Amino acid sequence: MGMDFEVIRPGKEISCDLMDGLVRIHELCFQDDATTVRERKILFEAWNNPPVMQHWAAKKGNDVIGYIRWVEHGGIRPKAVVELEQIGIDPKMQGQGIATQLIDFSLDRLEKQMQEEGRSIKLVYVMTGNNNYAQKLYLKTLGARLSAEIPGFYEDSEKNENEVVMIARKSELDNARKNRNDG
Repeated sequence: MGMDFEVIRPGKEISCDLMDGLVRIHELCFQDDATTVRERKILFEAWNNPPVMQHWAAKKGNDVIGYIRWVEHGGIRPKAVVELEQIGIDPKMQGQGIATQLIDFSLDRLEKQMQEEGRSIKLVYVMTGNNNYAQKLYLKTLGARLSAEIPGFYEDSEKNENEVVMIARKSELDNARKNRNDG
């Protein structure tokens, strides 16, 4: 399935329009998170922090329709532990495969970059609420499986849901991709 949107990886010169679009998606997808001027500054600075933190944005025409953030943990190691720290897709665009394509595209680029550096991904983990569709997405796209559940992780959340940790080792990542490409 081809992408009918553009994926970009902004550099240090991120435009105000792009930042506004990213903040809009963040506010639509993560309503429990307040986006003050301070958070906008943090979000902007995070875009410019590779290789530990890497971002990609999905645009359709001039509109930002989603973004993804990957974070490498434990230092720069030959076998990297990578977190899919956040993904947000415009609610009007959800259910169209954009999240799957954005995960695949950005993870492919991340792996290629690591290969050029003589490194590889050991495992990917993701934390998400225990009451959302994201778990199915992460199982399908990454082969990630439930590893732990943390009760009351966000005690201030109105949803009062637990947080789950999902893990995909390299072989599970490869199998998930193969299964999607074969199916």
